[in-house]
Amino acid sequence: MYIFTMISYENFFEILKINGISQNEAIRKNIINARLLNALKHNKCITTDSINNLCNKLHCTPSDIISYKPDIIEETDCQNQARL
Repeated sequence: MYIFTMISYENFFEILKINGISQNEAIRKNIINARLLNALKHNKCITTDSINNLCNKLHCTPSDIISYKPDIIEETDCQNQARL
């Protein structure tokens, strides 16, 4: 079994929804730029400075926009046999 760690930004999109802010509106209001929004959509790495800026603009904490989800992948019998 392999365990991969996964940081998810899906909570960020919930914060936008709770505040009644669309993704396009967030860009227009300079809450986020298009490049960073794309990174969040695809759970890519972002800087702590970006997280700080988002939290300041949305009046929230990092745990409000970031979540940790372990990703567990089971090995198949074929993968196990290939190691022998």
